[in-house]
Amino acid sequence: MTTIRLYPNSLTFTRAMAAAGVAEAASKTPSKLEEKDQAKLEASPETETEKKKKPKKEIPREKMEPGQKVASDSYTWRVIKILGSGGFGDEYAMKTEMVEGDKLKLRLKIEVLVLGLCHDAKDPKRREHFVEFVDRGKTRKFKFLVMGLVGKSLEDIRRSILFRNYSKPTAMNASLQTLQSVWDLHDVGYLHRDIKPQNFAIGLGENEKVIYMLDFGIARKYRYGDTKQVKVARIAVKFLGTIRFASRACHLGIEQGRKDDLETWLYMLFDLFDDESLPWKRAVNKNQTFRREYEDAKWYDMSDGHQKPRLQDPSSRVITMKDKFFKLEYSKSFKVVPSEVQRIVKYIDGMAYADEPDYLYIQNSLNYIQSSPYMGKPKSYKGPEDLDEVVTRYDNLAHYG
Repeated sequence: MTTIRLYPNSLTFTRAMAAAGVAEAASKTPSKLEEKDQAKLEASPETETEKKKKPKKEIPREKMEPGQKVASDSYTWRVIKILGSGGFGDEYAMKTEMVEGDKLKLRLKIEVLVLGLCHDAKDPKRREHFVEFVDRGKTRKFKFLVMGLVGKSLEDIRRSILFRNYSKPTAMNASLQTLQSVWDLHDVGYLHRDIKPQNFAIGLGENEKVIYMLDFGIARKYRYGDTKQVKVARIAVKFLGTIRFASRACHLGIEQGRKDDLETWLYMLFDLFDDESLPWKRAVNKNQTFRREYEDAKWYDMSDGHQKPRLQDPSSRVITMKDKFFKLEYSKSFKVVPSEVQRIVKYIDGMAYADEPDYLYIQNSLNYIQSSPYMGKPKSYKGPEDLDEVVTRYDNLAHYG
């Protein structure tokens, strides 16, 4: 069974049988977009000149019900079950978005493009952490993308199944797999910009030990065309992502690079070991972040003769806390991870916007930690036992069926 993911409502779909009674699962990858479409995707919405316009009337999202059908050029799909809903989305398998609406929220094309590029990778290992592209289509009111079914997210497993933090071996296994997926995404020229446990999920069946990267709705191309040249940083960028895991550059309204995906991945690593390890966890109000104030002409500080971003709110604590984190000032946070992680923290902190990360250095550091006595693995250890436990205690397929 294949499911679909609705934007923002998620539903389970099955392919309606054709007249002949057969309809095999699609295995094709998305066709390459036209050059004009690619150009539009590479130009992030926040780069457009902001003009004063009357706010458009909000178009209600299309609501679908079990039994309702949608069709692409290749298949017909029938809604079986609503899975859930989210902001940028943390559900699985299919997404839809309204044909007409806020252009800043129409991000389905980028998902199609990114998944296609990832699955076009020549090395099969580079495709391992990305879900299968199945189908895409368009109705009168919305567009949709169908992807292969995966299980629950790393966050959902911890919250609704284990009811505790992951064991050290499992947290390290997840850290290694998610790092690889970040590396693979960067390899095709894109940043994720919203890395967090909710955007990674375990596979099903024979892929139950594989962790998949999800939700490319705010992904952005960081280099020019097919070259290795990094794009010139924009002067101002709106806040996108999740406060708890956002990089400091994101808070400051500064262009994000590969280093920022690694910074958010690092926060996630700590969170996977202990979800209370990040001291700014309770900061959920965007007003508590340091961001550029777009509407305020004062967002440049000329005190030393140079233009630089003025912090929105001097009393805010989030970015100050994250700076202290990188200075290793939170001893309680670093007690939950192996001491060798400090080397990775210092390495990522020392990177600049356009720097190419040494992924292998980080990976080797994690592999060294994984083999250390700190991990406390029994001699018979063969994998992430928490994920094994999930498979035995909880049938993901039954959940979605």
